[in-house]
Amino acid sequence: VAGVAAAGAGGPGLASAAGGGLNTAWAVFSASDPTKSPFVGYYKDPMHLDGYRIITADVAMGTLKVVGRDGPDDPEFELSGIITSQFDALLDFSPKGGPKNLAARFKLLEGGRPVVEFPDGNGWARISAKPVVVTAADIAREKPMSDDKRSGVAKILGSLGGG
Repeated sequence: VAGVAAAGAGGPGLASAAGGGLNTAWAVFSASDPTKSPFVGYYKDPMHLDGYRIITADVAMGTLKVVGRDGPDDPEFELSGIITSQFDALLDFSPKGGPKNLAARFKLLEGGRPVVEFPDGNGWARISAKPVVVTAADIAREKPMSDDKRSGVAKILGSLGGG
């Protein structure tokens, strides 16, 4: 993974981001359009290729919400998060049995492909900047990536024609 998105200097810490409010939002997003978060969009997770992740943001509160499914027959889940800087957040994966404060970083890969990357090396590739609600039927129509034996971001890049 190369080509980190150019982020401004830091941002508010977790405590101030957790407090939310318009001041937090302006501080976090002052380097870009203050009404939008780069995290927002429809994503694919290479660990759950038949599923989806939809990220929405409440910029005024400094929060993220992830709604997703691991596969067409799996239950929908919801994760919450706190935006800690323009390109960083902490996500609560405890509803899925994971850590409560997992670091997530928005990056651009070489060629400009946006991803959300996690410390374990997994990365969700943004397929669309629109946070659309996807039905099981929509997932079933998508080209399956499960035959690809590569792991992580390499699998997503391969499915998108980038490697």
